[in-house]
Amino acid sequence: MASFRTNRKLFWISNGFIVIFSVIFMGVGSATLQYGKAFASKVEQYCSNECAQSSEQVVGCNCESSSKSTIPMNFFLAPSIGVIVIGVLLFLCAILGYSGSIWISRKQLACYAVAMPLVILLQFCFGCAAIAVATGSSASVAGGLYDVLDSTAGRMFDWSQFSTIFPAKCYAGKTTVVLSQGSSYNDSTTDTYYHPLCRFYGDCEFQRSHEELSCCTALLKCDSTKVQCTSGVSCIYNFLSDIATPLAVVGFIGLLFEVSAEILAILIRNPPAQLTPKSDPPLTSCEALNESL
Repeated sequence: MASFRTNRKLFWISNGFIVIFSVIFMGVGSATLQYGKAFASKVEQYCSNECAQSSEQVVGCNCESSSKSTIPMNFFLAPSIGVIVIGVLLFLCAILGYSGSIWISRKQLACYAVAMPLVILLQFCFGCAAIAVATGSSASVAGGLYDVLDSTAGRMFDWSQFSTIFPAKCYAGKTTVVLSQGSSYNDSTTDTYYHPLCRFYGDCEFQRSHEELSCCTALLKCDSTKVQCTSGVSCIYNFLSDIATPLAVVGFIGLLFEVSAEILAILIRNPPAQLTPKSDPPLTSCEALNESL
């Protein structure tokens, strides 16, 4: 009897933390989704401005399309939706667990014990994906973003227009492009693009200005020890890491309470006879499956 009551109290505590984590997941997911929409809006505005000034093809944009940006936003959309879905599922499981433990319902506790491992598996996979983004080991998560900015005309992307997202060193270099030739240089139409001093993947080939050359090592690699020197891929990696790292940490801490709640749910599914409701309903498919555990 004492063991059952203790396990049930521990189950309530674990479930309480699960509710807290579910709210955090839903809140962070919603915030990330809004952040992604704001970033997409900035990219769209950038493309509209660039297309209005240039008759040439603009990097990252399709000036002939109504939706001018060609930079994919799936690295915002997919994680945000995943976090929100996990948060909702955790909240529903926690409510089911509370109901089953309060009313000592074997049916509800059995369904809880079956549903929670599925949510744990989903959350574990999502946590691994978040770690892959945070550590930079999965460039494919950013979709075609890397390919767009590493194109032959990659320098013709103005990083300074995203100063609210990237630090100053991500647009410390500049390239001026002549859009139309006049009788003299002053009569020519030019456009200036600001970008990292190192090339996108951190090499130093085809550097032109003194500032760019000062960021090169003897092996023609980006000297990241200097404050003003960085590469495009480092800027994007740090940007994605700021989003993914908190999600990965919260996700794996939440797993501890979820696994604990799962074990406790199995322990309290068979209460002492004097606590079992007299009209306990027959086994359902969920409970029958749980009986085999």
